[in-house]
Amino acid sequence: MASVTTLEMLPDELLLEVCKYLLCIDVLQSFFGLNERMTRLIKGYRDNVSLHKGSFVQCNYIYANVFPKIGSHIRTLVIDRLYSVLQVDMFYRYFGDQKLSNIFPKLEQITLVAFRHEILLPFVNILENFEHLIQLNVSKLFPVPLEHQPTVLKALLTANNQKLKSVIISDNWTCLRLDDLSNISYSNITHLQITVEKNDDLLFLFSAIPNVTQLDITLLDNNILEPFNGDIPPLVHLTNFRLASIYRVWIFEDLVTLLRLIPNVQYLSLQLFTFDPRCINGQQILVLQASLSHIRQFNYGVHYTSETDGFDRKSTLASWPPSSIECLVNETSDADNIFAFIYTVSSCIEPFISLEIPGTIMSKVIPPKQDDSQVQQLTISKVSTFLGCLPVMARWHRVKELTIWFSTANPIATAVTGKQYSILFVRNLIGLDFNALRHRRSNLVNITAHFTIHFNRATTATTACSIDSEDGSS
Repeated sequence: MASVTTLEMLPDELLLEVCKYLLCIDVLQSFFGLNERMTRLIKGYRDNVSLHKGSFVQCNYIYANVFPKIGSHIRTLVIDRLYSVLQVDMFYRYFGDQKLSNIFPKLEQITLVAFRHEILLPFVNILENFEHLIQLNVSKLFPVPLEHQPTVLKALLTANNQKLKSVIISDNWTCLRLDDLSNISYSNITHLQITVEKNDDLLFLFSAIPNVTQLDITLLDNNILEPFNGDIPPLVHLTNFRLASIYRVWIFEDLVTLLRLIPNVQYLSLQLFTFDPRCINGQQILVLQASLSHIRQFNYGVHYTSETDGFDRKSTLASWPPSSIECLVNETSDADNIFAFIYTVSSCIEPFISLEIPGTIMSKVIPPKQDDSQVQQLTISKVSTFLGCLPVMARWHRVKELTIWFSTANPIATAVTGKQYSILFVRNLIGLDFNALRHRRSNLVNITAHFTIHFNRATTATTACSIDSEDGSS
């Protein structure tokens, strides 16, 4: 009689390797409760639950049959409305009339994906009395109307009876307004990632979180004339600070003021836009850096456009330590259109892990001779066609998360439809986000780009990337 081979004949190591190719919700649905060995083997999936890409049927099964048995073990939880908008409705159906802190007593971190503000607010308000919940992540948040932004932000910062330490709002184009927080202190927050629109929002934020130690801010303000007023108390506890502000025009005095507000920073990352040649002069920037007595790592990227004097690449490079920066220049016959992007690369000034590259200089990007790329999160902004992104993707081929922002009406359709492009040099890519006018377009409902790409833990496959419509459909 022929022997029968079953999945359970595999050793634990191979079974866990198989699970890496499955969604968390697939693992829980397929293996939890199957037998004692499998239940023990998937302990990591039981403790860290993600409902990412979970269908209506799957979520209904997990809520009804699995959560009642593993709720007391769950430490991290991801609820994802991007693929199933009814996940939250079903969650309320099963747990809405119960005290969540009793169902998930060990919950430490919760992530909410693709929520609208009218759905986010009531959900955040029921997050209370958790003993261990200290981190709230909000990803792909739909644009919040201006009048509701202060209410949403206050709810996030005060969730779980103001016991949260970390609030991560990771959508770089969804702003939350802070102008009514100037007299309120959220001393519980030590780690914050957020996008703000105006200079005043940034300063109000500094005043509202006096005990913050790690701060990641994207500033979208493009007001050229507004000065950067630093007449507020410094953030004396801040040790890790990242600021991306490539629309506002910065001058050297703004940098001086900013650094006075973060006297004890140890890890500093700045991406700025400037007309001021002093902001690209290495000697002046390094003197400014030296004023920070505790600095350990400094990442500095500047989008530079000259108003009158053009751009002297040789003297700019000479002002920096040898091999400490990379300078990409889009030189044209029109001096007013000269555009340079300068960023630190060497070991003496630590390289960027997250980087934003302007589309205007993409044709000047040259792949390195050696495998020296350390960038893991890459954003390509102001892009006109998808083809123009390829040199950038080749240059930073270790990138794991890639976001492309297009500036034309229908860039993917005109550049990609009907063709396939093999991007074999992006070996580790695990996330690709096409943000083609998601917050700006008027009549565009859906864009899908088909191309050939190597994803991590997968063979070459034709992949479709879609842009969601404003009502959440795709």
